[in-house]
Amino acid sequence: MANADPISILLIEDDEVDVMAVERTLSRSGVPHRLFRTENGCDALEQLRGGQLPATDLILLDLNMPRMGGLEFLRRLRADPALANIPAFVLTTSNRSEDMEDSERLGAAGYFLKDQFSSDPGQLQQLLRRFRELSQARAQAEAPRP
Repeated sequence: MANADPISILLIEDDEVDVMAVERTLSRSGVPHRLFRTENGCDALEQLRGGQLPATDLILLDLNMPRMGGLEFLRRLRADPALANIPAFVLTTSNRSEDMEDSERLGAAGYFLKDQFSSDPGQLQQLLRRFRELSQARAQAEAPRP
């Protein structure tokens, strides 16, 4: 992956320690990336809609945040035709089955627990595999038909 274009990642996270853990996990992986951050869903939607962020390849999203939590963000993201196709992965401390089910129902591409994501490199690899699958499917769907 060394020659690949960097993945543009929007991290929506209000906890500075968790931000540092994600940055550390991504840096150790060697995956070329650009990481941008907002602290809540309201700010993320505003910046995505206002073009204040470069093209975003994927979103890492906490569920429990001030102003607008992750589930409401997912609901609004999927309702916006210009943003609906951005893969969004939940990265949270919640292991509640209701949160997992709601996230899946609202179109989350994956659900990861923060402590496992930071300590198990396989979690990031799983996320990246899913991201590649979604990217390939989107490219095929957008390709001109003969």
